[in-house]
Amino acid sequence: MREGPLKRLNCWRHRLALVLASCLVASAAWADSVTVEVSGRSVADDDEVRVTFNFDGQGQGSPPELGADWTIAGQQQGTNVQIVNGRMSRTTQVTYVLVPKRTGQLTIGSATITRGGQVVAQSEPIVIAVRGAVAIRPSEVKVQPNEAFAFVTELERDTVYVGEPFIVTGVLYVRQGAQVQDAGREEVVVPESVQREEILTDRLREDGERTFGGQRFARIVLFQEAWRVLRPEILTVPALKGVIEQQGRSIFSERARIKTLPLTLDVKAVPAAGRPAAYREGAIGQFTVSSKLTPDQARSRAVFEVTIAGQGSLTTLDAPKLPPIAGANLEPLPSDDQDVSKGTPEGVTGRRVFQWLVNPTRAGAVSIPPVEYVWFDPDTGSFASARTEAQQYDAASGVAAAVKTTVDRNEPAPRDPLRPIETTVSIAEPAPPPFYRRLWFQLLIALPFLAWLMQGLFLDVRERAARRSPETRQKRAAVNALRLIDAAGRQPPAGQNPRVAFFTELGAALRGYLDDRYQLPALGLTNDALRRELTHRGHASDAVEALVMQLEACDFARFAPSAGSDDETAAARETARALIATLEKRP
Repeated sequence: MREGPLKRLNCWRHRLALVLASCLVASAAWADSVTVEVSGRSVADDDEVRVTFNFDGQGQGSPPELGADWTIAGQQQGTNVQIVNGRMSRTTQVTYVLVPKRTGQLTIGSATITRGGQVVAQSEPIVIAVRGAVAIRPSEVKVQPNEAFAFVTELERDTVYVGEPFIVTGVLYVRQGAQVQDAGREEVVVPESVQREEILTDRLREDGERTFGGQRFARIVLFQEAWRVLRPEILTVPALKGVIEQQGRSIFSERARIKTLPLTLDVKAVPAAGRPAAYREGAIGQFTVSSKLTPDQARSRAVFEVTIAGQGSLTTLDAPKLPPIAGANLEPLPSDDQDVSKGTPEGVTGRRVFQWLVNPTRAGAVSIPPVEYVWFDPDTGSFASARTEAQQYDAASGVAAAVKTTVDRNEPAPRDPLRPIETTVSIAEPAPPPFYRRLWFQLLIALPFLAWLMQGLFLDVRERAARRSPETRQKRAAVNALRLIDAAGRQPPAGQNPRVAFFTELGAALRGYLDDRYQLPALGLTNDALRRELTHRGHASDAVEALVMQLEACDFARFAPSAGSDDETAAARETARALIATLEKRP
C-alpha cells in the first residue's frame, strides 16, 4: 500500500526538525563561552584564593587585570584542542593563586573572549569578601573532635617576658582513621622584634597521641622554634601555613592547604617592684648555681669557676658579680667552649660557665666568699636566687715567684744576651736569555700561522654573512625548519624534562621559519596579529589557525610539563612538517 501525500509530508517535516535541532546543538557546542571558578567567596586577609578561568571556543581568551587588589602568588595554564568532523574546538584553562592586598569587598573583574578585536563572550565580575584574621589567645586554642584533622599553634602561656625564650609549636592533629600521606610547612615571616632559633630539624616528627572529646588524634609536629621578644608589646604570632597530601576519591592523592589561627601574646617587662639589687638584666628562667676552685700544681694560682645550669635565657646571662677577695686579684678567662645551649620541646636548656684566674698577692690561705646569683622565674612571676659555698686554697708554695713585682736595677745583665740572626747573601746579576727565548723571535716564527688563521676567520665570517642575508634565509627557510623539526628533542639538555625540551625546540623551529620566510617576529606578535599577517600573504584560514594552535600547544607544554609519550611527540612532529609543507604552497 502506497503512502499518501500527507503522510510523506509529515515524514519530511520530522526529518527537517531533526536537522534543524542538530544544527542548533552544533552551533551551541561551538559557541564561545567563559566560566569562572573560585575556591571561596569569603576569606581572611592572609588566605589564598584559587581562581580558574575556562575559555571555550576559537576566540582569544583574556583574564582580567588583577594587580590592583590582589598579589599573584602562582599561575598555571593549559589548553585542550579537539577536532571532530573536521571542526576544531579549543578549551583554555588559566588558574591563578591570589593573595588579597587589603580587607573589604575585593572584585575579580570580567574575563573576555575576543575575535578580530571584538568581544564575543565575557564573564560576570565576582566579589570576594576579605576580612581581617582574628587572633586568639594561646589558652583558647581548641581541636574540634568532629574534624578529620586540625592544624594549630601551641604555646605554654598567654604571657611571656622580654628576653624569655618560649617555644612555638605547629602541630597537625589527625583523627584516628583519617589518612594523611605527607605534610609540609611553609616559611614563617616573624615580626622584627622576634629573635628565632629553629629546634625541629626533621620535616615531620610524630609525638604520640592526644584525646579530644573522646576522639583519639595522632600528634605530628610540623614546626617548632624558640622565640625571644626584645621589647614589651602585644605580639601577634602569625598564622602557620602548610600543605598535606591525603587519599582522594580516586587512586591519586589530593593536596590540601592548612593554616593555623594567629595568636595574640602579651610580652611584659620584668617587674621593677621587689627586684633585688643583685639581679642582672636578662636572667629569666629556672636555674641552679654551683662553683669549683682548681689550684694549679705550684699552689700559687687557681681557676675559680661558676656554672649556671637549667632552662631559660642562657645565651643572655651575664657573669655573676664576685665580692672582693683578700690577698688575691681576679682576672676573667674566656670559657665559651664550655657553654651548652640546646632548644628542646620543653624550652632552651643547657649551662653557662664563667671562669676567673686567681692571682695571689701574698702567701697563705686565699678564701673566696659565697657567690649569689638572682634570676626571675616566669612560671611563678617572682625573683629567685641561689648561693654557692665558700672556697679556699693555700697559696704558700711558690708564691714568691708569682707575686714578685719589683726589679733590682743593680743586678747585672745576662752574660749572653739574645742577638739578631745575621745572614750573608751574595747577589749576582743574571745572564741575559738566549735569542730563541726572546719574545720578538717567537712572534716572528708564529707570524705565518697567524696570517693563515686570520684569512680563514675572514672567509668564514663572510660566508656566514652571506648565508644570513634575507634572500638566502628566505630560500632556505623550509629546509632549515624541517631539519630543526627532525632534530627536536633528540638530545635534551641534562636535567630537563624530555617533553619540555621537545616542544621548546619544536616551537623555536616554527617561529624561526616565520622569521626567515616572511620576516615575521613570531615572539613579538599576538595571535590575532599573526593571523592577519599570514592571511594577508594569501594563506588559508584553516592552515593559519592550525599553525597558531600548534604554537600555543608548544607554549603550554613548556610551562605545564607532564610525562608525555612517544606517540604524542611523533604526532606533533608530523603536524609541524605538514604545516611547513602547506605554507610553502603559497608565496
